[in-house]
Amino acid sequence: VFSSDSKWDQEEYLNSVGSIIQTELWGKLVNEPRIATSKFTDLFSENQEIINESQKYFTSNTDHYQNVVKKINAVPVPPSWLDIHRQILSGTQTLAVNHQALSRTNEDPLKSLLAMNNLMSMYQDTQPLLVAITQKIKQNKLNPPNGQLWALINSLTNGI
Repeated sequence: VFSSDSKWDQEEYLNSVGSIIQTELWGKLVNEPRIATSKFTDLFSENQEIINESQKYFTSNTDHYQNVVKKINAVPVPPSWLDIHRQILSGTQTLAVNHQALSRTNEDPLKSLLAMNNLMSMYQDTQPLLVAITQKIKQNKLNPPNGQLWALINSLTNGI
């Protein structure tokens, strides 16, 4: 779904996507590297209850990220934001796929190991994407999305 590149449409896009990032992604991404690593390690436990709990964690996150992908897909995208939008969408889809692979560690341990590695890379790639969003906001003289996350990013990047 596309919209125009008017300032209003760009700010509507930012508010919609910004809200999704802040409410659906950011909290998970801040805590997840530590939790995912612990849950991944638990998948190799001798205790079936612990293994089941970890599988449920990754399955639940798979469902969560698949729902976030649907929400992101529903947002009308101004043409000048298409590249950034694709990065956000691709990153979220990758989160869903990797969590799905991790939920099936008992079926394919090698694939899950690669998925865990990929997840750790994803977490590191988040900051440059947020900086790119901030730069585009400034470049296009837009008002940033509302919320604490965006105020924090703006202060950390000095409004690049």
